[in-house]
Amino acid sequence: MPYDAFGNEIKQSDPLAGLGSPTGGPSGIPGGPKRRGPGRAIAAVVGVLVVIGIAVGLFVLGTTDSDTKSTGSSFTINSDTPQPEAPVAEADPEPEPEPEPETPASADPPAPVKPPTGMQPGSLLRRANLQVALQRLQDEAKGRPRSVRVEALRVDVQVVLNDGRLRNAQATWDGEVRVISTSPTPIGGLETFAWSAVDPAAMPRIVRSTSGRARKPASSFNYAVLNDASGLRWVAFLKTGEAFIATPGGSIQRQISG
Repeated sequence: MPYDAFGNEIKQSDPLAGLGSPTGGPSGIPGGPKRRGPGRAIAAVVGVLVVIGIAVGLFVLGTTDSDTKSTGSSFTINSDTPQPEAPVAEADPEPEPEPEPETPASADPPAPVKPPTGMQPGSLLRRANLQVALQRLQDEAKGRPRSVRVEALRVDVQVVLNDGRLRNAQATWDGEVRVISTSPTPIGGLETFAWSAVDPAAMPRIVRSTSGRARKPASSFNYAVLNDASGLRWVAFLKTGEAFIATPGGSIQRQISG
């Protein structure tokens, strides 16, 4: 048995044992498999890489197409398919005009009320109005009344003061009260009466009675005077000239003219 240089026994092998191996040719054909050169190995690797690249490309294209379909986006517009018209923007409505500021009312004083006649509102021939005017005259003029003259627009009184002087005062239908004059004591005695003797209710009775007897409207009444001449009494006059005597309470006693 042969030995190698190190003294180991060299086993004998069958020289034909390599024939018919799975990597070789068909069984029974002499000769071992042919060795491939390095060029063929490189070509094989390149081929594998090409195949892998094609597969990756197809995968990417498929993914992109799928994403495009799922999102509904498209890079081309088919001219045959009618496209919806873009909505037309409506014009903004015109703003409503702002109301013009109101012109402030003028500060002019109101027109004066027309002076009353007869028994119209405001007339001093009416009981309530005459009562107020008499009270204000009593406070302003003082003294004891000697005469009281009443008409629709004013009341005139003549009073005698405690020192004997004579004073004239007036109250008007619009509320004014004033002392007109004060004079020295006249010669001789003067008959006076109390303020309570002037009955405001007497005037409406006198106006109705005198105008009724004369068959005239109440506006025809002129004035009446209360004084003490042989007794306290009213003397009433119409604008048409008729005159009447009445009691302090307003009852007509007789007609003296007209």
